[in-house]
Amino acid sequence: KHVLFQNLKQFKVARVEIEKIANDHIKGAIQDIPWCGQDVGDERRQCGLDGKPAESLDALYATAKKARAIYAETMTDACAGTVPLKLAPLKGRARAEAKAKNEYADKT
Repeated sequence: KHVLFQNLKQFKVARVEIEKIANDHIKGAIQDIPWCGQDVGDERRQCGLDGKPAESLDALYATAKKARAIYAETMTDACAGTVPLKLAPLKGRARAEAKAKNEYADKT
């Protein structure tokens, strides 16, 4: 219990310090991005290739596969001459499906 409490205290300290840094350095439109848990409406949902909110996990993965390729190319170019870029794979389908059921069930 003591270790858990100490970890939570350190997390709080870190969170406060991160917020100070963010307030000093993050300006403009990025501040308009809503926090997790806020209802942001369909216009902020992940969309399929047709630009409409994704209706299925298959549609979401089709878009994510293309987006990841473009992201990888862009970031590889941006990181040229620095450290090698390491991108994580897309979230596994089983985990994505569980997350959708747990976190977004009331939005479908």
